[in-house]
Amino acid sequence: MPKIYTKYGDQGQTFLPRLGKISKSHELLEVIGIIDELNCHIGLLRSNLQDTDILGILLEIQKDLFVIGARLADDKYEIQKKPEHEKLEKFIDNTNDKLPPLVRFVLPGGSLPAAQAHICRSLSRKFERTLARANEKYQPEPKTLVWINRLSDFFFILARSLNYTASGTDITWDDK
Repeated sequence: MPKIYTKYGDQGQTFLPRLGKISKSHELLEVIGIIDELNCHIGLLRSNLQDTDILGILLEIQKDLFVIGARLADDKYEIQKKPEHEKLEKFIDNTNDKLPPLVRFVLPGGSLPAAQAHICRSLSRKFERTLARANEKYQPEPKTLVWINRLSDFFFILARSLNYTASGTDITWDDK
């Protein structure tokens, strides 16, 4: 059985097919690391849910994140199935139509799954920001950028929906 360790990391380096041997502080590794972190949090969210429709959507998102990470690591990797922002938009629109209108800013929290969805939302934004910084050099597909932009909206609406199902309300911020 091959060993899981390469020992590149012992000197603060790793290997990406796209770039070869690089420092672990490289900007592209930051993006790939955030993808991994987001994917782990989505896995945690999935473990706290029962709704099979949402579980399926979240699993699809996890797979899409892996595809994006693989493409960033190796520009020769051919993407067979591209992330589809239209699916996220459909969920966002259908779910948002069932929720009370927003009149105040929503605070992260509420039920455990909603709080976890908020963590996924904030990590999606972090992923988007770090990818935007690296975008000029590593250019993901334009549709992928749109998908990533919709991802945080998806998690925001999911968190609102989960709180609405659990308690009938959002936790809101009042500036007074």
